[in-house]
This record gives sequence, structure tokens and C-alpha cells, in this order.
Amino acid sequence: MSKIALQLWSLRDDAKADFPRTLQAVAKLGYEAVEFAGLHGHGAGEIRRILDDLGLVCAGAHVGIENFHAEKVDAMIADYAVLGCRLPFVPWLPPEKRNSRDACKRTLDEIAPALPKLRAAGMRTGYHLHDGDVKPLSDGKSAWEHLIELTDESFLLQHDTGNAMHGGMSATWSMEHHPKRCPSVHFKEFPLDGSAIGEGQVPWKSVIEKCRAAGTEYYVVEHEVYQKYPPMKAVEVALTNLKKLL
Repeated sequence: MSKIALQLWSLRDDAKADFPRTLQAVAKLGYEAVEFAGLHGHGAGEIRRILDDLGLVCAGAHVGIENFHAEKVDAMIADYAVLGCRLPFVPWLPPEKRNSRDACKRTLDEIAPALPKLRAAGMRTGYHLHDGDVKPLSDGKSAWEHLIELTDESFLLQHDTGNAMHGGMSATWSMEHHPKRCPSVHFKEFPLDGSAIGEGQVPWKSVIEKCRAAGTEYYVVEHEVYQKYPPMKAVEVALTNLKKLL
């Protein structure tokens, strides 16, 4: 059964100030899993013990592309293996790494040497979608399309409902067209105006239906804009509303 996770970037200031207490608060709200966006100076072993004590599991992590380079990848894998992480995603690429088919190919070549090591550790990687990734480039195709065409199904697509709609893509596109690549999907409301899940225009019933059909393991709540709620309240409202939709 799919688990509801929280991308901890949603609580970035709280996590930076007191990461263990933030994890405690997330568990108290009722989240089943967390997706990491850094460890905020704490060791992986320490954080794993906290997760175990709280009954939380690791849904994955957002890991900068530099951590897939030869000089850092072994340490990255070791840390995230301790956390039980199977899905370390590249969270973002600057335009020069995705603004053409050739740029996308160079980016994939950049991480290719790390892939056998990830597989050996029981991990798979992929890329997290932003609005710019789905907008047409000079050849008429998007970076998202190029990344898909240049890889096989072992390269994962972390769809983001709000980012997709912001870029002009369907909230369900990746799960419909590439279901085997979507074990983890970001649940974010649209428009990106501070609305919590269930308060905007995302067709959540359809999103959930497509995720279930795709066998998505983690519904990862992410809330980045705090115009309507403070951070902790935002992720609380999002979880309450999402549970009503399931």
C-alpha cells in the first residue's frame, strides 16, 4: 500500500534550526515517511535511530548532482544506505544542463558512472520535475521528453503535480505515459500561491487513480510557498485534506 511522505524541504527552516524535533513533529502529524533534502549537519546513523524510534521510513532523498560524481558518490551511497533510502533523486538542474538534447545527454553521461554503484546498493535514481523541464526547447521538445528518450525505464521520473501544471503539463502525464518510472510522485497544489492540497486546481482524484494504476509507492507531499499558512500548519492541512481524498 502506498505511503504518504513529506518532502522535508517543506520545513526547511524548522529542519535547519532543530532537525530531530522537526522529525518528531512530522511523525506526530501522522506522516508515514519522509523524503530528505539534506541532513542538516547530523550523521546518518543518528537520523536513522530517530526515524526508527518515530516509526518513520525513508521515502527517498533529493541529492544534488555533484554528489553523483566520483569523488562523492561512495559517501553519498553509504549515508543514504544507512537511512534505508532506495530513491536518491537529482532534484534540479540549471538551464545549461537541460536546455538542449545535447545538454541532457551530457548530464546523463555525468551521472552514468554512478549508476552501477547505486544498483549494487539497491538504489535507483532519476530526476525531479520542475516547470521549466516541460516547456518546449528550440527543437520543440522539452528537457523532460529528452531525458525520457535518452534513458530506459531504470531512470525514474519524479513527477510533481504542481510543477507540471505550472509548466503547462497535465498533473497526471508521467504516471499515464511512463507508469513504471513513477515509484515516487510529488503531491503539490496548483496554483503555487500557498494553497494546500485540496484547495486549488489539481484534479486529485485523477492523480490518485493514475498513481494507483502505476503502483506508485510514495505520495510525497511538498509545500513551498507560505502565503496562506506557516510551514508546519501548511503540511498539517495538506495531510488532512489528502487523507480525505484517498
